[in-house]
This record gives sequence, C-alpha cells and structure tokens, in this order.
Amino acid sequence: MQVTPKLAIWSPRSLPDVEVRVGRAHCSTMPRHAHDEVQIGAYEGGLRRFRIGTRDVDATAGHLVVVPSGEAHAGKAEGAGSTFRVLYIGGLYFETLAQEVGGRASDLGPFAGKSPCHAQLVRVVDAFARGTYLRQESLLFGFVAGLLGVHGDERARRRHEPRAVRRAKAYLQERLDARVTLGELAREVGLSKYHLLRAFREAVGLPPHAYVTHLRIARGKKLLRTGISPADVAAALGFVDQSHFARHFRRQVGTSPSRFQKAMAQ
Repeated sequence: MQVTPKLAIWSPRSLPDVEVRVGRAHCSTMPRHAHDEVQIGAYEGGLRRFRIGTRDVDATAGHLVVVPSGEAHAGKAEGAGSTFRVLYIGGLYFETLAQEVGGRASDLGPFAGKSPCHAQLVRVVDAFARGTYLRQESLLFGFVAGLLGVHGDERARRRHEPRAVRRAKAYLQERLDARVTLGELAREVGLSKYHLLRAFREAVGLPPHAYVTHLRIARGKKLLRTGISPADVAAALGFVDQSHFARHFRRQVGTSPSRFQKAMAQ
C-alpha cells in the first residue's frame, strides 16, 4: 500500500484486477477520459463535480458514483476537496463477476447520488485494507450483485454501438504502438473523416486520438505492474519520451507512473 498525505492506493494480493484508492482530492482536476475499469466511488465528505457522458453531477457525503467501463467522464474537486473510497475493477474481471451473480456488465449504467450500495462499498474497501482473502472476495461478490440489482440500466442493454465505430476501436486496439492516421482509420471503416469523427465521438464520448491515449495508459498500467520501468513502458507504447507518458498518466490516473508502480509492488 502506497500512502501519501492525500492518497492511499493499492491492489489486493488476492484480486490483482482490483485497484483501491482511499483519501482526499484537493482541488484536483481530471480531464475528460475513459478507461477499461469500472469505477465505483463512495464519497464521504467535501464536493466533487463530475461530467459522466453528457450529464453534470455532484458527489458529496453519502453519494455513490458509478462510471461503467469505457464511459467518458471528467471530475473536479471543489473547495477543500473531497474524501472518498474508490474501487477500479478491470473490465473483463467485472464481466466475470457479473456473470457469476447472474447479470451482465453491460447492465450497469452510470450513476451519481444516494444509494444503499454506498455503505456496502465502504465495507468492501475496509475488508481490502485488513480482511482475509475469503472475506474480501465474498464481500466483493455481494457488492457486485447488489450494484447490478440497484443500478442495472435497461438503456445499457439496448445501447447499440455503430458497426463502423466497433471496427475503428478494434483497429486502434490492434495497432496501439503504431501511428494510425485519421485517413487510414476512415478508409478502414468505410466512412469519411468527418463522419467517422462524429460517429466515434457520439458513441465513445471521445475523439479517436483521445481514445488511443486512454488505451495506452490502460496498457501502461498493466506493464508497470510487471515491473517494467516507466521509461521502457513509455517507449513501448509510442510516447515521445518518459515525461510525455508521465504527463498523460498523471492526468488520467491521478498519480505518477513511478508512484503507481511502487504502490502496486507492495
């Protein structure tokens, strides 16, 4: 567990696809971004403003904030900041958890407000700090079942991503270390540059270049967990240099690559 005056961040040894963050954000701003993890936060004080999709929402004491995998969002702490306990659950692992409890990850819609799941999340995070492996996993399963039961979103089941956008996302994922141009991407999916940009932004919430950055940061987190140095990760992912990688990493993750790596190693 890495502890600073503002933030504690760690990954439970029994659940490497789960990341836990506990602490306070002092007037920090997270620009609009997306990530593969499902983000679920229990807010316990202060005020944090979010934009999730096209909605502007506030989170304060007693509020739960749910950001599904791939949902574009931004956040900013106001005043003295906000205190929170947040889980980041890897997208594939969340899908496994959802199936285990009889649901689907796609059932989960974005949410911010009062929820009976707030207290349940606090218990889960506390167990991740000092509980047994059996207790940690048991509480996590119960929490996911409750979360899908309370905040499952029928609209999510009917959401249809255009085929061209699905192809564009897959193309970018397969060529993450390459310099794909907009013209190349448009030709691949059979749309004009303008129509691809519009369709992609409407479906994903981000333009293609920002989506690529979020994919690279997600892969960077996985590489850092294996012990590869931040400099080598930056080079492997096609960033100009380590400082370029660190700047984008901090904006999206909230801490530096080296601090993240140290936290995950403990």
